[in-house]
Amino acid sequence: MIREEFRPILENLEAGRCAVLHRTADGVEYTRLFRLRERLILLGGGHIAQPLCRMAAMLDFDVTVVDDRSDFAAASRSPGGGLARHAA
Repeated sequence: MIREEFRPILENLEAGRCAVLHRTADGVEYTRLFRLRERLILLGGGHIAQPLCRMAAMLDFDVTVVDDRSDFAAASRSPGGGLARHAA
């Protein structure tokens, strides 16, 4: 069950937009920004892309590796769960 006050936040995030929650407690206003994951597209899956992909995943980036070499575009070469794509 979702509290009604959170429904607009979820709707914005599902639609690909950021959302903001404002709260006031003891006369102090607090703001929480909900942002989409940052996106990193690496063109080339060589030796530099592997540690870069791992670091970006640790920072919660949505990582995509694109390479025209099918061996280098394998998901197993993208540590941290990056999406790999073969570009012909």
